[in-house]
Amino acid sequence: KVFHKPNGGQISARNTGVENATGDYIMFADADDYVTPIWLSSLFHAINEHPNSLVIQNVLIEEPSRTYLRYENLEGACPIEKIWQLGSWGYSVNKIFRRDIIERQGLRYDESLKVFEDELFIARYASSFKSAYVIPTIGYHYINTVLLAERYKDSLHFSYLSYQYKQVKQYNRPCSRYLVDRIFFSAYTEMKEKKSN
Repeated sequence: KVFHKPNGGQISARNTGVENATGDYIMFADADDYVTPIWLSSLFHAINEHPNSLVIQNVLIEEPSRTYLRYENLEGACPIEKIWQLGSWGYSVNKIFRRDIIERQGLRYDESLKVFEDELFIARYASSFKSAYVIPTIGYHYINTVLLAERYKDSLHFSYLSYQYKQVKQYNRPCSRYLVDRIFFSAYTEMKEKKSN
């Protein structure tokens, strides 16, 4: 089904998809990326075998200066804290979500955010699980032509990340511990910039 709406950006479009979904599972893809033939099938099979885990598939990140795997040394079942320790769990495109959990929690993407909205959504969703399951094969190619730090440089400030931390901590305290390093780094960067000016 195709739903037409005024352009409200990616986050608004995802929420429209969630609100109109009727199946058991929900997945997301971005318009500037591409997938492999196993993307759907491998995630579907994995979540049927591991319905009580956060199911993740490896994703290939393609940046201007390098290409790398997000979960290079992680495969199969693991405690969910290992995912938080990686420091960047917020890709919606390499996961499959149970719609019953999304609806039970009343989950939607926070449309006030411009960046890292995935991390907040996933932290809230994953608060229902104690384990994760990582599929090692590559199902998704994430094309990042403009580095995040440059694209959202006006949004990556201390107060913005503090808001995110408080939101994540409210729903997922174990996950929130791993946001602290990023927040302190952001505050340090802000202080350096102010000092140089």
